[in-house]
Amino acid sequence: MRARTSGRADAAEALDAADAAPHVGALPAGPLRSIADVAGVTVGHATLDARGVQTGVSVVRPHAGDVYRDKVPAAAAVINGFGKSIGLVQVDELGVLETPLALTNTFGVGALAQAQIRAAIDANPQIGRAWPSVNPLVFECNDGYLNDLHAFAVTPAHYAQALADARRAFARGAVGAGRGMSCFDLKGGIGSASRVVRAAGEAWTVGALVLANFGRLPMLTIAGVPVGRMIAERDAGGAPGAAGGQGADGARDDVAAAGARGERGDGPHGTHGTHGTHGAHGAHGAHGAHGRENAGTGGGAAGGLAPRRARDAGASSPGAAPDAAPPEQGSIIMLVATDAPLSSRQLKRVALRAAAGLARTGSVYGHGSGDIALAFSTAYTVPHDAERVSLPALVADAALDPLFAAAADSVEQAIVDALWRATRVTGRDGHTRRALRDAAPELERWLRAARAGA
Repeated sequence: MRARTSGRADAAEALDAADAAPHVGALPAGPLRSIADVAGVTVGHATLDARGVQTGVSVVRPHAGDVYRDKVPAAAAVINGFGKSIGLVQVDELGVLETPLALTNTFGVGALAQAQIRAAIDANPQIGRAWPSVNPLVFECNDGYLNDLHAFAVTPAHYAQALADARRAFARGAVGAGRGMSCFDLKGGIGSASRVVRAAGEAWTVGALVLANFGRLPMLTIAGVPVGRMIAERDAGGAPGAAGGQGADGARDDVAAAGARGERGDGPHGTHGTHGTHGAHGAHGAHGAHGRENAGTGGGAAGGLAPRRARDAGASSPGAAPDAAPPEQGSIIMLVATDAPLSSRQLKRVALRAAAGLARTGSVYGHGSGDIALAFSTAYTVPHDAERVSLPALVADAALDPLFAAAADSVEQAIVDALWRATRVTGRDGHTRRALRDAAPELERWLRAARAGA
């Protein structure tokens, strides 16, 4: 299956819409408001969009050269390890990247690992013979609600397409690996952001790219505002855009309709699990009986800024305990780049701060959620055949706090960016995810009202 790449139109759209997502946090963004604000970093996509096949590949290149020959300092942090990524063990041991970073669906990991190995061998035939082997690095989230995982649609050729498509101005939203992803029971996908800070007397850029596929609607928080609960309450109350209604394209939204009725679903937030299609147990899923989050909890005034508290929504009689919400399910991959000179040990500390940005959006890193972060620096490379390595003057540990703050802010912003740019997608068995902007067209007004009342 031939995939679509970003193309010039999508790239231009990505730039034109750079101001669309509401800014969160106090730190300033770079000019592109993406991970590509870190010099040398580029991103490419291959998108598969054919009825039940809604998936793809995204690739992040840390520099334009041969990453095997000029390795990149890096470190990963596993916030919650319900995931199937490849290559993290060696990154943890050696502290470097040897390939570009690839993202796809859970069942596409093997194909992309093979593609990375073959690409490295094509460029360096000594690999696996006179030289050591190569460490492929592939991240995944399970897009099985919208995408037919059993089609095994992702192939090594799609990695090559995404790699060739890599550019500074790249599309975001329901593209590449993000095509079939769900986030907070809405359409998720690829998001990116950047922040500029001063540390150790110099200005540095920190950028993030996320593959967002996690969360339940009532958990969604943007800039401290409980947006998900507001959407769920309005949906349940029958206001415009209520559950079970139709979007602009006439497509019924499965999550809103079933959620408002309190039904269990048959996809990533239902009996097949948030991350899976494996029946009652779920691959990354809600483990059957938990089912889909009830998107109709509450019933306050449409669009109100004071949504009913969970204890009120769940209590059936005075003093009764609220109904337990289904556990958070899903996954997110968080890639953080910086031009600050940091060691792999320090990059591990930066990667851990991605969790702070994730938490601000409402995630609690649930049992079935694969939440993985990786941070890398473009300040220097490690030559493959070097016997000694000269490092630049590193930022001291005591001066890292601004970079920590930038990592948290850029991850939070990147998640908002993924939701904001995603469009409604209908995929496997007619399953549909509505976009955030369809579910909450008044979002910017809500956020302005919250800021005014702060």
